[in-house]
Amino acid sequence: MWFWMVALILAGCQNATVGTGGSSCSGIGSCLNAGTGAGAGTGSVIGTGGAESPFYLTVKSYWENDSGKAFPTPHEVKLISKDGSGVLANTGTEADLSSAVCQIDADTLITDSAEKRVITCGVSIPETQLFFSALDLQINVGKDAECDVVYYWPYGYQAGTDATFTSRWQTTALDCTASPTPIACYSGPWIDISGFPDYTGNYRQIYDKTKSHSEIFSVPSANTKLRQDNRWTSYRPLGDVRDWQWECAQKGSSLNFGITLRIIPKKDDPFNSGGPRWMGWLDDNGNDRGLAGQ
Repeated sequence: MWFWMVALILAGCQNATVGTGGSSCSGIGSCLNAGTGAGAGTGSVIGTGGAESPFYLTVKSYWENDSGKAFPTPHEVKLISKDGSGVLANTGTEADLSSAVCQIDADTLITDSAEKRVITCGVSIPETQLFFSALDLQINVGKDAECDVVYYWPYGYQAGTDATFTSRWQTTALDCTASPTPIACYSGPWIDISGFPDYTGNYRQIYDKTKSHSEIFSVPSANTKLRQDNRWTSYRPLGDVRDWQWECAQKGSSLNFGITLRIIPKKDDPFNSGGPRWMGWLDDNGNDRGLAGQ
């Protein structure tokens, strides 16, 4: 679990920011939405024993021209098969996805081992669809889940570290050695957080634990952000990278449940290797095939 500190508490629903060694985020959505159901997700909410999962994640994508989000594409979010460590490999595409749904089992207690309470998951999305689609990542908290607070950190990385960094999303070179570091030296949805790079995560407080709660975190497409490839949302094997992460805890206690997510581009080059090479199609080992270095 990353070190975090509370940076700000707002009135009402206490939508607030958290810091992680000088980084954090605010203003993503509102309070976790309380309801009588388990949230409108696309994954199973049934754990072993037929009860509601205390913590699970679902993912949908929407093509850019679907501005009203009327035609979602649900994607299966699966557990990463563990090799004994449960650590995700340092690659953009390779991950051994199991057949198990990405959820904490319903019979998991906060006194159980970390291997049961904290899981690593992956979702595989076709290259083209990922590049031209917005994403909705929905975290769901079951009723009586022993979650007073839910923390969220979006994915991101530092794209440039030198004094003459150039990118497709900037018209001029930037000095990424300057202090503070210009925001355009970074990439990934964490840059859309209010106060970035001082803030890179946020938290929500849950008041009524007798009901299920859910919240959708929406992410714009790589194309609309003028990125050169799917590294905007999917893992970049180089540099200082942070995966998507959700955690929940009781007041005054340590981590109860956690989900780490890796978005994995699935090779589907529709241009037969003759399309816009700056899109950076990935080969089967996660290497950029085009001209995309960012």
